[in-house]
Amino acid sequence: MTKACGTRRNSFGFTLIELLVVIAIIAILAALLLPVLSQAQDRGYTARCLSNHKQMAAAWYMYKDDNAGKLVLNEPMGTNYPSWVQGNYGSSPNDQTNTALLQMGLLYPYLRSDGIYRCPADPTVHVRSYSMQGQMAPYFWGNPADPEAMNGMPGYPGMFAETQLKRLSPADTLVFVDEAPNSINDCFFGVFITRATWWDAPASWHSRGCNFCFADGHSEHWKWQDQRTLTAVSGASATSNIDLARLQASIGYQ
Repeated sequence: MTKACGTRRNSFGFTLIELLVVIAIIAILAALLLPVLSQAQDRGYTARCLSNHKQMAAAWYMYKDDNAGKLVLNEPMGTNYPSWVQGNYGSSPNDQTNTALLQMGLLYPYLRSDGIYRCPADPTVHVRSYSMQGQMAPYFWGNPADPEAMNGMPGYPGMFAETQLKRLSPADTLVFVDEAPNSINDCFFGVFITRATWWDAPASWHSRGCNFCFADGHSEHWKWQDQRTLTAVSGASATSNIDLARLQASIGYQ
């Protein structure tokens, strides 16, 4: 008597339901981990940017010490006169990627790494992300041959020497700032002293905030308190904006 035999295979694959469960678990884990990874990356960018600021503040300080207390010049037009760095992204788009303009700056002998001039969170092709606040040795108002006679703002003389750092301690006097990509052009960050209007706009790429350094060499991260600051553009109204008020209080006249 012949016994009928059937072939039976053991399957080790996933059923459709099992596969969908695995995909769902992976999606949940990704949703949980991606924000954590993004936050970690942002903290890393912020730390590296703060380090850049400290090195730039140190270079600014060494230049002052090597030049009898005179502050490094801050020339807004980009290439007309000596300045801490050269270039104007607004009038000359090719300047945006030209590292030679960094090397032409008065601070480059103290700051010879091109990467220090750029924030790691900057999403643009710009070789420079930082600007110097406009009351620091502004070199285009008045007679360029007599910088002591020039004004950073009408009625508010610019500061050209260590002895002219006015009213605030060096620890409270702003020097360099992350400038917003839609605002950065020359190396000069303008802040109206009394007007509730943005002259230049700060960046907001560090946890909805911005990095700065000060005349004593330390750097800080500020988180913006006013939602409008996150989308600030040059010339925009900033009435009752606590962030602008804080900047105005850090440039030496409040």
